[in-house]
Amino acid sequence: TLPENTTTADFNAITPKLTLQYVLNPNVNLFATYARGFRAGGINVYTSDPRFRQFTPEFSNNYELGVKTTLLDNKLRANLTGFVINWRDKQVQTPLPVDGGGFQQAILNTGLL
Repeated sequence: TLPENTTTADFNAITPKLTLQYVLNPNVNLFATYARGFRAGGINVYTSDPRFRQFTPEFSNNYELGVKTTLLDNKLRANLTGFVINWRDKQVQTPLPVDGGGFQQAILNTGLL
């Protein structure tokens, strides 16, 4: 069972994904992808500190650029891809000090301490 001071939480998001592809020639394919990531927020049931009871959703913007090639009469495949991820409100498992000593574990969004 959850502690008496449990609150409710409701989170939702739209997470689009877009990919563009350009075939330079039959042996070279260029591509770019954007995707929006989402991790729902929630409730920290193991902390007694009301300031940290609820944590907010985490979002990311994910970018990918790449090239796929087939060379040497289809005997060699060479692919190169680069990734970048930008996070907002990243969720981190964090120990919180408790009065009288010790720690409680809680999920916090970065920048909240």
